[in-house]
Amino acid sequence: MRSMILAAALLAAGPADAFITTYSQWEGMPEEARVSYIMGMFDGLVEFGAFSLSMGTAAYHYSDCLQKSRMDNWQLAANLRAFVAREPFYQTKSVALALLGYLAALCGPEPSGK
Repeated sequence: MRSMILAAALLAAGPADAFITTYSQWEGMPEEARVSYIMGMFDGLVEFGAFSLSMGTAAYHYSDCLQKSRMDNWQLAANLRAFVAREPFYQTKSVALALLGYLAALCGPEPSGK
């Protein structure tokens, strides 16, 4: 359930055209634009999650995971592309959903709420 809320938040808090950008459209962007887009989308997730009781734990989980991985924005964008190449389900979905799928695969399940 929390993942669905996170997906909605990413769509609302991501770049202005996040709600219309499919993964395939994102993949067709120049590399620098893809990196900037993912950076903005992830920052939106973390910022929105910080102010939401229902999402704060998951947002912290993903933020902490990426910090510990020492992955930069370029690596995040490249790793997302590699993930979607292995998981074709996401190729026709939104960038937000693909990013959440990648984060869940990378970071493991989000902690359960108390």
